[in-house]
Amino acid sequence: MQKNKYGKMILFFIILLLCNRTGFAQNTKKTYKYTLNNADIIKFDVVKGDTITTLTGNVDVIYDSIRFYADNAQIFQSKRLLKLNGNAKAVEDTLEGGAENVWYNYDGKILNLRDSAYFQEVVNDSISKKVTAEEIDYFKLRSEIKAKGNIEAKDFIEKVKLECGDFRYDQESKYGSAKIEPVLKFEDREKLTIRSKQMEIFSDKEKLTATYDVVIEMKNSFAKGKFLIYFNQNQKSVLLGNPKFQSESADASAQEFELFFKEDKLDSLFMSNNARIYFKKNESDKKSNFLFARSVKLDFEAEKLLYMNAIDVNNSFIRENKVRTDNFYINKLKTAFLEVFFDKKEEIEKVVAEKQIEGVYKFEQKE
Repeated sequence: MQKNKYGKMILFFIILLLCNRTGFAQNTKKTYKYTLNNADIIKFDVVKGDTITTLTGNVDVIYDSIRFYADNAQIFQSKRLLKLNGNAKAVEDTLEGGAENVWYNYDGKILNLRDSAYFQEVVNDSISKKVTAEEIDYFKLRSEIKAKGNIEAKDFIEKVKLECGDFRYDQESKYGSAKIEPVLKFEDREKLTIRSKQMEIFSDKEKLTATYDVVIEMKNSFAKGKFLIYFNQNQKSVLLGNPKFQSESADASAQEFELFFKEDKLDSLFMSNNARIYFKKNESDKKSNFLFARSVKLDFEAEKLLYMNAIDVNNSFIRENKVRTDNFYINKLKTAFLEVFFDKKEEIEKVVAEKQIEGVYKFEQKE
């Protein structure tokens, strides 16, 4: 009995030594190898014609040129499948994925990450792109990522975070798509988000498009339309499809908007083709002033209206906050160029009209 016991122990250690550096699995069609760097406990079982190697504790194995780490793992010989659980992680070159449960299909070259899943690219010891989700699939053969459920995708566009319910990204073409309530958040900007039904990312061009029910939410204002193109390099958005803008002091519309951002706030809004704006003369006004023109440009400071200019004004009604004999008062004016200056309270400070002036108007008296 004692000899049998020692014999089994010797046999176990022989198997352990053989598997400690190089493991192998073989079926009637194909042969493949894996390298076992570490495991606290190794167990072999034959179940329904398949050989299962169970690894327990501090697992470190190289499988199909990918290095895997986990608390526990199972290698299925015939199914050509690796299952890991407990702090599981897969690393290949600059790519890394992890989750509580990780499966890798050898034949399909598919990495499946489930439960607290993440997939990231690391360049020069810094994370360049990262996706977190409930579940992530990485298709090694075509370098494609698919994620679903509570997704956060960071830095596919620099300093921008995308949240959605369905995300796909092709590493070769640098193209991604987001569906199920996608929201774009700007990490260095205060309360600036973009929402729509669907988004597309072109990461190599630092560009994003959003379609259907597009809304740009800012701290004190918002803009909406049907289609948006965002250019990250110059912090510019083009909004099309009957775009509208609304703030506490002004409502505006046109056929096309261009919004420019600076640091964490809206810096300027350019409206072209049939631009219309309704705005207040003071805090208690009901946006009774209006201006219709070919194009209108609005400048903001701390998201408050600071300056307005309009080209080819065909109709306007503008009143200053306090109408005195030395002020400028204007009513139903047409002009080639019009400027309106506001104070820090967004109250009209001065109005200047130039060229081809028609209508009822009065200039302020100069000393």
